[in-house]
Amino acid sequence: MKISPLIQFYTSKPTLKNDKKQSVQCPVNSYSTKLSAENYSANFMPNFTSLKYKAGDNNYCDTSFFRDVETLSQTADYLQKNFPRGTDIMDFASSSGQEAISLHALLNDKKKRKYTIHCYDVSGNIVEIARLGTHPVYSAAADDAFLLAVSTRDKRQRALKKAFEELMEPTLPPSYKMNDPDFIDFVSKMYEGDFKIQYFKIRDKYRNNFTFNVGDIRNIDEILPDKKAGAVLFRNAFYIITNNFTLNEFNYERELNNKVNKEKVINEVVDKVYEKLLPGGIFVLGDNEKEHLYIADEHLTESERLASYYATDVYKYSPLYNALNKDGRFSPICTRRIRASIGYIDAFTIWKKNK
Repeated sequence: MKISPLIQFYTSKPTLKNDKKQSVQCPVNSYSTKLSAENYSANFMPNFTSLKYKAGDNNYCDTSFFRDVETLSQTADYLQKNFPRGTDIMDFASSSGQEAISLHALLNDKKKRKYTIHCYDVSGNIVEIARLGTHPVYSAAADDAFLLAVSTRDKRQRALKKAFEELMEPTLPPSYKMNDPDFIDFVSKMYEGDFKIQYFKIRDKYRNNFTFNVGDIRNIDEILPDKKAGAVLFRNAFYIITNNFTLNEFNYERELNNKVNKEKVINEVVDKVYEKLLPGGIFVLGDNEKEHLYIADEHLTESERLASYYATDVYKYSPLYNALNKDGRFSPICTRRIRASIGYIDAFTIWKKNK
């Protein structure tokens, strides 16, 4: 079956935006000038300075409960239908566990079907945070703030809140520092006291459904050697291992000094994921544009490029799309419309193993 093109334009005029929500950590002395609705949520994320933080380590993560809930919901629906007795799930670049917890809540595993989610991140610091098991939710500005609402008219949010409360329970603040206190104090004052943090932990009866370990998807063939998975998640992280940037982040000197053979890296990962998945298993991607729009290392022909910006070409069919579509091994089963630097695009976020 011929697959539709990866990308479809929904705007006739390219628009650029700063993707600061994904990449910016605001210094204390410049909060008032650098805060915006799109960039300050990164500072709500766990801070590792109390957990043997070392210079050069990643000192923050960007995550929240039920982020990109459309893709997570379709992932849960697919697994319930196709693996009704349960299956092992591998979540790479799992951060402190909010994504895995969200997926498990959507799976609604009250019947103990044993959907075990094995979480892996390359950062030992964030894995330690995940194992300690305390998760904050903020009453303003974060994607999951609705979890603290006493009531809401939004039917979907009510359902998500109910699923979350089945899996999670309130707990005391942790003894270790999780966030930048100066930042939290600033935001609290900005909201004139209408800002609060509530902490949660996984209920004891569900804790064995999660594992947290240091791991890299590039070594997936060496992890859980006796198991195959019904799903592998690697969301909003391909750009890290491929050194891929959005058009407005592109920096020629940085790119020149950090050359990565994107096609080679992606093909190796996709090959290993394919072998790790059970028949009918799924590979779940994120909704960040850097997952789907790839800047070419050289100039492309008009038929090869999707867009061009200041002599920078974007592949019409990305290396990731080509690797997944190769030999009909995978088929896309979920499409998300996402906002990108060049406008709105359609991106495939769930791929099913066919053979």
